[in-house]
Amino acid sequence: MMFRKIHSLDPDTVIEFYLAKKGVSKKHSKNIKRIKSDLINDSKIYQKLAISGKFHDIGGRISSIDNDSKKSLKILYDTYVKESGVKKFIFEQSLYCAGCQKGYATDRATKDHFLPSSNYPNFFVLPWNLVPTCGDCNRAKSSISPKNNKDNLPHPYFNPLLFKKNWLKVVIKEVKPLKYELAFDDELRRSEKQMVINHLVAYKLEGAFNRHMSVLFEELDDVLHERFANNGSANLRLFLDGERQKAYISPSKLKTYWPINIEYAFLSGLHDSDWFCDNYYL
Repeated sequence: MMFRKIHSLDPDTVIEFYLAKKGVSKKHSKNIKRIKSDLINDSKIYQKLAISGKFHDIGGRISSIDNDSKKSLKILYDTYVKESGVKKFIFEQSLYCAGCQKGYATDRATKDHFLPSSNYPNFFVLPWNLVPTCGDCNRAKSSISPKNNKDNLPHPYFNPLLFKKNWLKVVIKEVKPLKYELAFDDELRRSEKQMVINHLVAYKLEGAFNRHMSVLFEELDDVLHERFANNGSANLRLFLDGERQKAYISPSKLKTYWPINIEYAFLSGLHDSDWFCDNYYL
């Protein structure tokens, strides 16, 4: 799992860095010291609920943060997540956004609070709550947090089994012009399907993926038509197989593999559709 090293970061890494630094605000240091033990306890609750997929229960189980402490934690987030090296460490774990799993999540990207800081300031600087995302996905998700059991999102740091599976497949409809729909990979369990739905909704991805597939098909359409016209359906399928293998990313490539590989899923959908390969270009 690409993010397994995240768990080597202590939950109070940023806090300890700040408190050990000379010349920082005495007022903010005092606030942080006052709530430090509560924050560490909150992080244990976070870890437990993240593993069990029950973040909807977290509100009533963590400490209350007063306004002065919120301001102090915001300062730590704004400056010391980067200065402590935590930001760099997180971004070194993957090259892509955890949301769309397509856009680059490099140093110029953003850190999404998996549980939003507006609702849960307790986790403002908890490394396990900081997930690399592209700007579009960060803005789309905004302050979304689970209200009940069915609302929970898959956490890239705590749901390793789900993040090792493919999530989606593309089903080609037998109509012209080409139409298709996203469906779940056959290997997903019911509870996993619900989390994948929540992920797609939270990051507003279905429309983005449909546009991406539409553009991809426009780019390939003439080539596919020519392949079919000159060499028949078997050669068309062979070509599609080659294209999807180029798009495929193995789970062994830890920094580039993600469960949503929309290009591979789309090309596989075309390849696996007998109707498309045999009839679409007639």
